Amino acid sequence: MILLIYLFKILNYKYIISDYDMMINLLNTPIASNINGFNKDFQFYSEGIYNRNCDINLNHIVLIVGYGHD
Repeated sequence: MILLIYLFKILNYKYIISDYDMMINLLNTPIASNINGFNKDFQFYSEGIYNRNCDINLNHIVLIVGYGHD
């Protein structure tokens, strides 16, 4: 048996299309995003800012909590 407990409810969402939009939105709240987690670069990532090319195979969700500095 699987028991799911929902702790949060999504009230709204918006698409962030620029770096500026991301910076402004991160002032108020973390941002959920999706990435390709099967990429070798991501699998061996260990610290710092993950900054790689985008991929169309999106299969992992990450939480963005800051912008610009490690």
